Formats: sequence, C-alpha cells, structure tokens
Amino acid sequence: MYRFRKDLEERKPAIIDVPLKKHMMCLNESSLDPYQLIKATFLNKMENVHLNRYFQGITAELEQKLTDYIGFGLTSENFVYGNGADEMLYYLFTSLRGREGDYAYSLAPSYFDYKTYSTAIGMPVNFQHLNEDFDFDVDEYIAEINKPECRLAILCNPNNPTGNLLNTEKIIKIIESTDKPVLIDETYFEFSGVTFADKLDIYDNLILIRSFSKAFSSAGLRFGYMLSNKKYISEIGKVMTFFHMSNLTKTFVCSILEHKDEFLDHNKLVISERDKMYMELSSLESMKCHKTNTNFIPFTIGDKSAELHEFLSENEIAVRAIGAHSLLRNHLRVTIASPEQNKYFINTIKDFLSKE
Repeated sequence: MYRFRKDLEERKPAIIDVPLKKHMMCLNESSLDPYQLIKATFLNKMENVHLNRYFQGITAELEQKLTDYIGFGLTSENFVYGNGADEMLYYLFTSLRGREGDYAYSLAPSYFDYKTYSTAIGMPVNFQHLNEDFDFDVDEYIAEINKPECRLAILCNPNNPTGNLLNTEKIIKIIESTDKPVLIDETYFEFSGVTFADKLDIYDNLILIRSFSKAFSSAGLRFGYMLSNKKYISEIGKVMTFFHMSNLTKTFVCSILEHKDEFLDHNKLVISERDKMYMELSSLESMKCHKTNTNFIPFTIGDKSAELHEFLSENEIAVRAIGAHSLLRNHLRVTIASPEQNKYFINTIKDFLSKE
C-alpha cells in the first residue's frame, strides 16, 4: 500500500541537470569567490563561535547587520531568514496552504521553482502568460488572484528568465486591488536598483524575498531572507524549524555584510560587463538578445540555438537552455562572469557563427 501523499505517487523527483564545465555561465552565479574576500574576518569571528552550542551571540549580530543593510526603518521583526530564497519560498507556501484546490498564481515564464516548492506542499501554481514584450494584462491578473481559491500572488521583479523589470504602476495596482498576500521576488534587486522595501509600511499584504546567492556571490552558502509586516513574519515563522540555520552560516553572512561595499562594487563591474555583452551580442548577425536588469542575458539564434548550445559545451562553456516556454523558444541564457570569461564566450560564439 502506498503510504505517502497521493499526489506524490505520480510526481517525478526534481532534477537539475547541469554539466560541469570550466566556464560555468549557466546558473546566474558570481565569478567572485567570497571566501577569499572575507576569510580573515570570518576566521576571526569563528574564534568566538562555539559549534557545540545551539545559542550564540552571532545570531543577534546577524540580525542587526541585516537590519542595517535592509534599511527603511525595518527591524528584525520584519524578516525571517533561511537556507536560500528557495527555503523561504517553501516555508511561505507551507504557511499559506489551506485545503485541496488552493493555488498560487504567477506569471510565466518565470522562476521554475515556484512550481517545484508550491506543488511539493500540495498547492499548485497557476499561470498567466507574458506577452511578446514580456508584459502582462494587469486586470486579468487581479481577477485571477481575487478568486477564493487563490492563496498567493507571485511577481518576480526583475523576472527570471526574461530579465526585465515589471511595470511599477501595475505592481502597485495589484497590491492595492487585493487583500491576498502579494510576493515580490527581489532576488536580483541589487542589479536593478528597484525594491519595494520602502512600501512595506504602507501595504500590509506585501512580502519580499531576497537572496545572497547573486549579489553577494554566495550561491553555495545558501542564505536568503523574507521581508514583510510583523504579523505575516510571525505567522510564517510558526512553520519554520527552530534551529533552521547553522551558526557557521550566520558567521559567514556577518562577515559578508562587514565587506558589503566590496561586493556591491563587484556588482557594478557585473552591470558594466552585462551592458557591454548585450551590445556585442546585439551586433552579431542572426543574433537576438534581450536587455536585462539582472546578471544574465537571454539570447537566441533561432533554430540553430541547440547547435550553439552544444558548441559552447564542447568549448567548456555551460549556458542554460530556457526554451521550455513558447515565448522563449530556442533561447539560451548566459550568466555574466569575469571580463576574461565574457570575452571568451563572445569569441566562441563568433567562431560558431563564422562556420555557418
């Protein structure tokens, strides 16, 4: 007899199939190794962090440093943190699911793991598809999220994998037109400069999710946080395990925040390289690419994109195929890396096109 949840029996395990190449330009990771930058600070802090104990002063230090970084008069009662933005999504979905038939609502294409983590707790995600300009009908969106079964509205801003910012007036209209929680995923906000954190004291149904994986070069660290009003944060915290983050990770995050200006300066380089790569890709014959507000660029050469993907792989460059949605058919996505890697990437594409 099958002993697990009925909807799990037919589901396949989530698998990310990513080839390991010399130039990993596929997962929107940073080319900067954070450990080399903060090593001395981290090791010094660890002298006073005792891993044989649950409770440590590093927790209060982290919460104060994160409060200072977030700003806008918010306090530690306005956020929870965990193992990446993904875990924050999982806890949020867990706290909101009420009964069978409930669902979350998102635009598409957008971050694929909204579906992964929402369905993992038994609450599917329904979608409204973006148009060819990566825009959407706001009235249709509002009508859908106000249906009784909808538990959460999701907006990724800037959006992944399209890379564009959503219209601010439309976002505000959505927030003001519903009493449902509205989640804005700000994973890439350090690259766009656009945040709704200053609106948290205005709208009591607003939730933000952020990550250290991109702007703070720490994809492998797994640290993310969620911002909202005190009541929402308190309720979400009720489904979280108590010791959900190691003191080792907290110490590393504190060390990063003591060096935050150096990481943010690196982001300026990434933005400069992104804009440069966009111009170079746009100048290539048969190439179509999209200007973004993130640390990646979606691009396509049409029906030859699969061959290009393979050619890049053969030359030790891993990029991401993002063509599952019809709007991005034959599209690939490249992460902005170091200037040297970016140059190699462009030259490799030129080599491919020259053989056509």
